[in-house]
Amino acid sequence: MKRYLSRRLHQTPRSSTYLETTVLTALFLAAGWWYTPHDPLMLKESSLTVTVFLSIVTLFFGTVNGLLALALFLAAQSLVHAPLPVNLFLLWTGLVLLYGEFHYYWHHKLRTLALHRDAYEKKLDRMGQAFYALKVSHDQLELNYIIKPFSLRRTLQEIATRLDDPRHTPYDYFRILLEKTFAIHSLCILVADKGTFRCASATEAEENPDLNDPLVVETLQRKTPLYISQLNEQKSRYLAVLPALIDDRILGMVLIEKMPFMSFNEDNLTSVAFLFDYFMLSSHRRTLLKDHPLLRLFGEEFRGQLLEQVQLCRRYQVDSTLILFFTDSELRAHRLIETIETTARHFDFYDTVRLGSFHVTALLSSFSGRESARGLRRRLMQQLPERDREQIKSALFSLEEIDLVEPYIREETGQ
Repeated sequence: MKRYLSRRLHQTPRSSTYLETTVLTALFLAAGWWYTPHDPLMLKESSLTVTVFLSIVTLFFGTVNGLLALALFLAAQSLVHAPLPVNLFLLWTGLVLLYGEFHYYWHHKLRTLALHRDAYEKKLDRMGQAFYALKVSHDQLELNYIIKPFSLRRTLQEIATRLDDPRHTPYDYFRILLEKTFAIHSLCILVADKGTFRCASATEAEENPDLNDPLVVETLQRKTPLYISQLNEQKSRYLAVLPALIDDRILGMVLIEKMPFMSFNEDNLTSVAFLFDYFMLSSHRRTLLKDHPLLRLFGEEFRGQLLEQVQLCRRYQVDSTLILFFTDSELRAHRLIETIETTARHFDFYDTVRLGSFHVTALLSSFSGRESARGLRRRLMQQLPERDREQIKSALFSLEEIDLVEPYIREETGQ
């Protein structure tokens, strides 16, 4: 049911609903002509049938579809030269407009709740990834590097920053990391490119990945990591195929062809799948931010969250608000950040930057309109000492006004 509603909310084109309404109305009229040829709407018996039909069509499809069904009823009545009573026409028109308005608000509420659910799921996924990164780094990988410790998260971030390196791709660095850490002898990294997959990096220089391999085909269908043991009677060239996904779309896959038996275990493969997923998501976000000049004054993590909210706002008109705080004191900026951490919701994001003598703190209040954001700002300011409130300047911007934020910051700070 959730998937069906999601498809109805996001994927069904309007032309398809018009066709469905026309077909349903034609079937209704055909039944009426078969029952009473001189009165296809069966008005002489009762007008309740037409009222219920129009109510169902309008509540399910919307105002325009309800008016379309009403227009088809008028055309059918004119064909049999049976005038439609004016009072019934006005009644049905009023009901269609009333139910259409209810459909609009209900549809908007369902869409907003679906977006909230998806956003919370993404937040939980990111928190789960961060937790697993900590677990892998401390429980497994660090044991292999006691003599020369390293931070796995920092290594991945450094690899993601090599997107502009003309000599090597970040996929080469990441492949080498996997090979050394998990003793993988042969692997290939595939990246989605214009409806297909290309080999971005491979152990063998002339690697020719087999996209028709049963394990690869099964992974593309299930969109989940698969191992050779999960194939029934089919033979595969690969030991494991591990995809990286975003919004149910595969960004790339790791094809593991050769790996020592002692290293081929669930823990290692799970770690490889996680690391690849984290690496591809970081690279994907970095690429998006590189192409989008959105508040480059702030950090990448904050800009990534802000870009997601801006896209939701422009695509689905979901309200979110950006709150800016300005102060020329590092101590006041520190107090403000501590207050934000204890007062703001877990779903809100913040970042701070120093411009000249000013400290600028941006707080993204997700899925909140101006009034909710004003309430949040008021609670934050009330928890600060009175001397700090007078010295901290703030401003609110809806995400529809995002293009005004950076000029405003530069004007306020004189940068």
